[in-house]
Amino acid sequence: RDHVPLEAWEPRARAHSVLLETAVDLGLLGLLVLSTFAALLAARIQRVVRSERAKPEQMAAAAAVVGFALHGLVDYFLAYTQIYVVAWPIVGILLGGGEHAAAVDQADDDAEDHAEDHAENDAENDAEDHDD
Repeated sequence: RDHVPLEAWEPRARAHSVLLETAVDLGLLGLLVLSTFAALLAARIQRVVRSERAKPEQMAAAAAVVGFALHGLVDYFLAYTQIYVVAWPIVGILLGGGEHAAAVDQADDDAEDHAEDHAENDAENDAEDHDD
C-alpha cells in the first residue's frame, strides 16, 4: 500500500480468487477451514453424482456448487450478500435432505457391500467349478 498514492488506493480491492482472498484475510487457519469445507462438499458431490437415488435438485445443486467453485478460482464473489442468498441454500440442498440423504447414503453403502459380496461369491464359485 505504501507504493500506491492514497487517492488511488481502493479499500474494497480484492484478490481475484476465493482461495487467495481467504489466504490474505484469514491466513492459514482460514485456508484450513476452507479446504476442509471444500473437501466435505466434494465428497458429497461425488456421492450424489454416483447415486442412482439422488433427487434432481441435488444433482442441480451439485452442478451449481461445482460452478461456484470454478468461478471462485478467478473471482472473489463471496463478499456480496446477493451471492450468499443464492449460494447457501444451494449448499443446503446439496448437503441436506435429512433422513432422505441418510437413507440414500445407507442404500448406496448397502448396494456397494452387496455388489462386493456377490463378486466374491462368484469368484469362489468359479474357483470351485475349475477345481472339479
